[in-house]
Amino acid sequence: IRDVNPGSGAEAAGLKSGDYVLTADGSEVASSADLKAAVDAHEVGEAVQLTILRGGSVIDVSVTLGEYAPAEA
Repeated sequence: IRDVNPGSGAEAAGLKSGDYVLTADGSEVASSADLKAAVDAHEVGEAVQLTILRGGSVIDVSVTLGEYAPAEA
């Protein structure tokens, strides 16, 4: 994960810049395209189950999707 937008579902779930997503809904995530496909399979308000690697620890998190709002420059 490169960036976490303030107020996003990712921030609410505790995701941090530098986290590495291993799986989404039980499927391996090998690229950003894999993660995007997993997220796109859900509607706003639904949760995506992620397994992440952070600092040598494997953590399971549930991210509730919100409306996409690009970060302002």
